[in-house]
This record gives sequence, C-alpha cells and structure tokens, in this order.
Amino acid sequence: MKLIEKDKLIFSYSKLHPAVSAVGLGETFRIETHERFSKVENSDKIPGLTGPVFIKGIKAGHVLKIDILNISLTEDFGVIISMPDRGVFGSRYNKNIVSVYSLDNGFVNFSETIKVPLHPHLGRIVVAPSEGEYPTGTLGPFGGNMDNTHICPGASVYLPVFIDGALLSMGDIHACMGDGESNLSGVETSGIVTIKCSVANNLNIQYPLIENEYEIMTTADGETFEEAAKYALHEMANILCSRLGLSFFKAAELISIAANLRVCQIVNPRIGVKVLISKKIVGNILG
Repeated sequence: MKLIEKDKLIFSYSKLHPAVSAVGLGETFRIETHERFSKVENSDKIPGLTGPVFIKGIKAGHVLKIDILNISLTEDFGVIISMPDRGVFGSRYNKNIVSVYSLDNGFVNFSETIKVPLHPHLGRIVVAPSEGEYPTGTLGPFGGNMDNTHICPGASVYLPVFIDGALLSMGDIHACMGDGESNLSGVETSGIVTIKCSVANNLNIQYPLIENEYEIMTTADGETFEEAAKYALHEMANILCSRLGLSFFKAAELISIAANLRVCQIVNPRIGVKVLISKKIVGNILG
C-alpha cells in the first residue's frame, strides 16, 4: 500500500504545488502527518500539511469523495499550545505555553484524575483552490483547516474539485478536541491516515460535506458565526431539496425541527460551523 511520507510538505494551499505522488480512484493509500507543536517557538514554523497527491481520473467540476478508513496514532504523546492573542483565552497569556500529555489505553492523561477519551480526527483536509494561495490555517470551499471532530475513521469527506487531479493534502491530527477548539488547539499529535478516493456522481455542493454511518453534515465558514451558519444552513437546504425532492419551504421546516447547528472552531480568522441531520430521518440520501 502506497505511503506518502510526512517529509512531503506544503505550507499553503495552491494549485502551483507539484504533486508528490499520484493514486488512482478506488486505490487505498496512506498519508503520514506531523505532530505540529512540541518543538515550535513561533507559529510561522509550524509544520505544514503532507501532500499534495494527484488523484488520477478526477476532473475540475467533480466532487471528490474521501473515505477515512483509519487513523493510526504514531506517538504516545500529544500537545496543546496556547498563544498570546490567539483563541478565546489569548488575552490572558503573555507567552506561548506548550503542554505535553501522554496517550495510552485509549485516553489522554490530562491529570492523575482526569482522563479524556481519545477521538483521533483530521483537522485539515484540502484540495487545491482554482486560484490564489492561502495559508494552511485557512478554511473555505476547498476544505482546509475545518477542525471538524467528525472527520474521523468511518466518515467520508466530500470536497468540490477545482482543478484536474484535485491535489489532495492533509494533516493536523488531533488525539481529541472539543467543538470550538476554544483555546487554539486540540491535543495535537502525529499519525498515519488510511484513505480511499472516488467520484461522487450526481452530487453538486458548494462547501465541504461530511457523511458517517449516522448523519450527514454540511460545513461552511464566515467572518462571523452568523455568516458561517447562513452558508451551512442554506447548503443543507439545497441538498435536501435536490436529494429528497422537497420544496425550499419544506426543507427549511425540516432543518428547523430536525437538524443541529454546531460550531467546529472559533479560533481561526474565519469561523467554522456544521449542520447535522440524522440518516434515521432523511435516509442514505448521498448513496
């Protein structure tokens, strides 16, 4: 099985980065990622994302489906970083604080008495934008720094594709994280992500979409929570209309009584949100 090693790094999102490997549709492969913070002295030196990988057979205008088959942690520790003027609590810090916690037996050992269950997931998964160059802390229609706790084994991530080959990159594994990532970081660690890519036929999306066994969820970003929520809610309405044949009015009603609006993160320059609805209600509408 092909492994893209963690020394193949990008530090921005751009279609100009040369592909470091190529894989075919339906091919299972692995991507190795960095632990990002334990040796960091300033935020400009944080390791980038692994990639990009050229996906053979994917064209601009397609929707790329990425199945997250497994996330294997490769360190027995994780790191939380706090920085002045970053995150909700940043005004109370006057220097960087790096805290290291051991990981074992399925838990983060936060203290002698507090054990937080591991929930490995990807913070950043991205395809190349059509134009421009964006810092890896950015999120947008191309994916990026979504910090969505649902991007974990068993989930599928759907991304609109802007250039042939997609140029897929990923990184920023969290051993666990709360919705909001309020203090700036989750428990950052390294690992190997096993994935498989395919084309999602007959699906039209403007923003990243996540699916797991139980739910589908739209995601979006904005300068404010309200802006991000509006985009994610309208995207969910559009999907319910197109996949279930509902009128917009009926889709809006269903969202209001059955969907859950949640924050992904509030610490990046643009706020990230998700809207979740149960498959028990809407069925497997992406199949």
